[in-house]
Amino acid sequence: MGETTRRRFLDHARYSLAVAPLLALDFGPAQAQPATGEPGHSMVAGGGRITAEEFGAVGDAVRDDRPAIQAAIDALEAAGGGILLLANKRYRIDGAIEVDPTRVSISGARSILDCRHAPAGSAAIVVRSKQQGAQYEQGTQFIEGIMIEGGGARTDLTGISLQTSVPNFSSRLVLRNLVIKDVAVGVDFGARTYLCQCYSLQIYSVRTGIVFTSNEDAGENISFYGCSIFNSDLALENRSGAYANFIGCSFDYCRQWFLGTGLNQFSSCWFEKHRPEGAEDYPFDLITGEIAIFGGGIQISGINFAEGNRNRYMFMIRDRLARVILNGTSAWNWRTATDELAGGAGSITVRGLGGGGNKFVPVALKDDRRHNVFGPAGEFEQSAIRLPCWIEADGATRVSAHELAWRNGSATYAKSSASIATDIVRSGKSSLRIRKGIGPGTPFSFNIASPIAPGEGFGLRLWYRLGVKPGGPFWFQIFFSQFVSTDEFGVPRIGSEQFWGEIEVQPKDANTEWRRISFNSHNIDETSDALGIAPAWATHVRLHIGMASFAGETDLWIDDIGGWRF
Repeated sequence: MGETTRRRFLDHARYSLAVAPLLALDFGPAQAQPATGEPGHSMVAGGGRITAEEFGAVGDAVRDDRPAIQAAIDALEAAGGGILLLANKRYRIDGAIEVDPTRVSISGARSILDCRHAPAGSAAIVVRSKQQGAQYEQGTQFIEGIMIEGGGARTDLTGISLQTSVPNFSSRLVLRNLVIKDVAVGVDFGARTYLCQCYSLQIYSVRTGIVFTSNEDAGENISFYGCSIFNSDLALENRSGAYANFIGCSFDYCRQWFLGTGLNQFSSCWFEKHRPEGAEDYPFDLITGEIAIFGGGIQISGINFAEGNRNRYMFMIRDRLARVILNGTSAWNWRTATDELAGGAGSITVRGLGGGGNKFVPVALKDDRRHNVFGPAGEFEQSAIRLPCWIEADGATRVSAHELAWRNGSATYAKSSASIATDIVRSGKSSLRIRKGIGPGTPFSFNIASPIAPGEGFGLRLWYRLGVKPGGPFWFQIFFSQFVSTDEFGVPRIGSEQFWGEIEVQPKDANTEWRRISFNSHNIDETSDALGIAPAWATHVRLHIGMASFAGETDLWIDDIGGWRF
């Protein structure tokens, strides 16, 4: 397919990546399928099979076998194409082997290409189409059954580099049953690389597992099936905006799973890593484009689960038009230092989260007005209360949704209210003050509501502050609720309810500092029978702050309320 007809999705700047030390693991050679045909027979023009030994290769890990292997490949190309067979040996290669993917395949039988003595900046195998090759009808060539072993992840060596410089030609082929370890880059998908399929690749102890480096007539629909990248610094780097598909792949114990751009889809994939240690240690860092994760699971493992992770976000989404989509993905310990799932200017959509056990999902999807269902109303910067909220108590006369009075005959002896306050604030110019005007023992509460659809989850976060210590504990409780009607003051009448979370604040915890309270229906209370999503009858989420133990004239301030639907 010609350069002029290649569709580019995005234009992206190149960037660099700082790397960290790696864990090394000797995984062993690939489980390759035995090559067909009998090694050692004479080459048949236009589709023969030859062995590297026929051209002088030894496979003793001592002598450089690269010239012999290259001579065998050149002979196949000259004869019109065929398959190079490599035996179950360790072949030392001190330079790059170059293959024309329109003519030649390489089939190994647990063969090892020992690249520990190769020069810096080289690759074990370079895949490059040539001018005299077939443009379209070359058939499906492949590389299979080989382990590529370098001198360590700090060496400047690439396992397989796909690079074609001839316009209108490509580096299309199939990679299968390969192990690549101890190199800087596992596979580099460069210029004019598209429509490649990769099966059962095992890449580990590398700086970068898979990298897309060129948008020059490249990047269309490169797919990976049952591959694993592990014990490395960075699993996947998409510099070029490639369209990459991963199906049933594993990304285990890499410092970072993704960095870059492009359209990146992961179906039924598993991600697992140790606890992030730095504030900017983002497992997924999307600059532009899209990450879509369907099913599968994402797990942050390690001891001391309750201590949480130190990273600010799980997903950094830098560009305004970039987006992350999670659909039916299982979560395990996604907690972050900010209690937010994603940061940056882009968007994130979450549907149908799964998982169990020590599942933890940050309360906030993204802490911005676009994702916060309360928006500016939760900042209390207006002259009147715009938040859907009300107070209620036993034995009181309702004056409005935000004011109650206790009367003895016609005389009022106590009042309670929710009102805008400017004396105690957290981040803006005002906050919401809730004053309980009657003494302890009288049930009294403040309530906040948000609409919700059946099947949705919900996260809620707010900050609170007390003027004085109350006479006893108070509670933050949250429910899925069914609103059946409203009274003359706009206060809802509630039908069915389902409890799914509670935080108790003891008097010893109360002081004049702002403190944060967070809820998420995916991190439900162990005493609840809720499933983490709103039942079919639910219309709202309701936060209930119970202050029955408060003394009279006790003030509670709340500010910066946010709600997020999952």
